[in-house]
Amino acid sequence: MLNPENLRFLGLLGVDAGTFAIVDPVSTHHVAYVAEHNPGDLLTHDFQYATVAPTPMGDGVFEVFAVMDDAGDYVGAYIDFTKQYTDADVDDFPLMAGASA
Repeated sequence: MLNPENLRFLGLLGVDAGTFAIVDPVSTHHVAYVAEHNPGDLLTHDFQYATVAPTPMGDGVFEVFAVMDDAGDYVGAYIDFTKQYTDADVDDFPLMAGASA
C-alpha cells in the first residue's frame, strides 16, 4: 500500500490514444518513429530501453509521483491512473531535487 508521506510529486503525464511510454531519452526518436509509421506495433515492439503500455483509464492527464522509502531513498515511480490522489494539493508534495515546477 502506498503511503502519501512517501510520495513526491514529479509532474504530469499526458496520455493520448490510451498509450504511454517510459523512455530513455536516447531512444525517444525510435519510439516516435514506430508510433508514426507502425502504431499497431507499439505494444509488441522491442524498444530495448523503453516500455510502452496501454493505460487502464484511456486518455487524460495523470499525476506522477516518486516513491520514497522511509529513509528518503527513491525506490520507484507511481502514475496515478485511478486518480486516487486527485484531491491532493500537489504543492504538499515536495519536488525531487533538481526538478523544476
